[in-house]
Amino acid sequence: MGLEEGPAQGLNIEDIPNILNGEIGDRYQFNPVSALENSKSSMLEQLENKIHCVAYFLEIPNIPLIPDTLLEKLCAI
Repeated sequence: MGLEEGPAQGLNIEDIPNILNGEIGDRYQFNPVSALENSKSSMLEQLENKIHCVAYFLEIPNIPLIPDTLLEKLCAI
């Protein structure tokens, strides 16, 4: 699931720390309305499950066309 324009659309930004820490298991169904409540129950805690780098790719000519709500999500992350 990617980031979407609306607040209840796409990946919930509150899930991002759980993703980066490897606390969300494979095939987890993300909910754009609410973040994972109890990540400790599914915590994998293995180094190979943690993400060590995140990259965002934006086309420079399209930056002025990005909706403000999506830019707010990017800034919050």
